Amino acid sequence: MDHTETYNRAIKEFGLDPQIDMCIEEMSELTKALIKHRRDPKELNRCKIAEEIADVQHTLDQMKLIFSSNDEQDIWMNLKIVKLERKLMM
Repeated sequence: MDHTETYNRAIKEFGLDPQIDMCIEEMSELTKALIKHRRDPKELNRCKIAEEIADVQHTLDQMKLIFSSNDEQDIWMNLKIVKLERKLMM
């Protein structure tokens, strides 16, 4: 599902810097949830981690709209996957 219109509205409504800050905050929350899992795997809360991943993905999609074109993003994604594939061949 394409949420570009909603993301563009959010960027316009809330502003660039607040949405950048939100992305940083959401990435921090995901980081904390993952560290908590690493510290105590018995306390794994898949639902919480899935929620944080969704929050990060939504804010990352907004960062893509702010900082790069789809073409630029595709180029970088392809370069990064090739790099990963090479590492996996070693």
